[in-house]
Amino acid sequence: MEKKKLAIGTLLDKMQRYCAYQERCIYDVRKKLSAYDVSQQDEEWIIDMLIDDKFIDEERFTRCYVRSKVASYWGIIRIENELKLRKIPRDIIERGIDEINEEDYRERFEKLADEKIKSTGGIDSLKQKARVYNYLASRGYESSMIMDFLSVK
Repeated sequence: MEKKKLAIGTLLDKMQRYCAYQERCIYDVRKKLSAYDVSQQDEEWIIDMLIDDKFIDEERFTRCYVRSKVASYWGIIRIENELKLRKIPRDIIERGIDEINEEDYRERFEKLADEKIKSTGGIDSLKQKARVYNYLASRGYESSMIMDFLSVK
């Protein structure tokens, strides 16, 4: 596939609109820029301009990402892994995770777990418990949290 060639000013405008539409991180912008015929130097200049003009802010992106994923019933492990894939620095990930409201997180976890228990017909057998455990683990919830919940049920 042939990459598109655009003037650097046009490309900067395009990336500003891309970032203004929704929170983005540097990784997202680099990925988007890969579709264009742009030199490494120009790519760095565009990213620097986006950061200087506050179109990109990794900390802001992380806080927004964490909030939206907790609201989508994602567990901390999955959220952390997705942020690592986007090359967000560890300290920023930790600060974002620290902002999670523990009570809200727990309520969402329990609601999701209860729904899964109902859909599997209970957790009377080891097979049913395993199915619920695997589902919650795939959503990124911590194994200790899952085990504690299942032991009480």
